[in-house]
This record gives sequence, C-alpha cells and structure tokens, in this order.
Amino acid sequence: MVTSKRSLEVAKTNMESVIRSYGDFAYGSSGIEETVYEWMDCGFSAEQADAWLAAGCFNAIVARRLADAGMTPDQVAQSTGDGLGDYNATIGYKVANNDL
Repeated sequence: MVTSKRSLEVAKTNMESVIRSYGDFAYGSSGIEETVYEWMDCGFSAEQADAWLAAGCFNAIVARRLADAGMTPDQVAQSTGDGLGDYNATIGYKVANNDL
C-alpha cells in the first residue's frame, strides 16, 4: 500500500510539473490542482498530458474523447483554419475550444 501511495504522489507531482510548464493555457481559472486531477482522472500520465497539451488540447476530457476515437496528439497537432472563428490553430486547440 505504501508503494501505491508513493507512486500516486510521484504521478501527481509529475503531472503538476507538466501543467505548470504550460501556464494559464493549461489550467486557466480551474486552478492547477483541479486540472492535475482532471488529467489523472481521465487516465493520462504526465508524459501523455504533455503530448496533448503540446498539441494545443488544453482540456483533459476532450483529449480523452479524441484518444478514445483513435486520434493521437500528433494528429491533432496539425494546424487548421476550419471550424468556427477566423483563425488558424491546431485541431486539438480548436476542438478543446469548441470551434471545431
């Protein structure tokens, strides 16, 4: 049981480090702690969350839905001008922002 608790603490610390590295983009008004737990609750490791955030997908629930649909961070990192709004951004960002 101690190992499991320690592993969880390490995972949380690693996830917090990743989230902090992206600043407000990653956690916005939700706060870091809530965002850390959201990514972990969605089943992502810190490394996986880092890949989704690097792809512009700042929402863990959206990232989980994309992953469950077979999409990868590399795929959603592609830029597009499609969707709502007159701007180019990654697919991941536009989906997380409800613009695609």
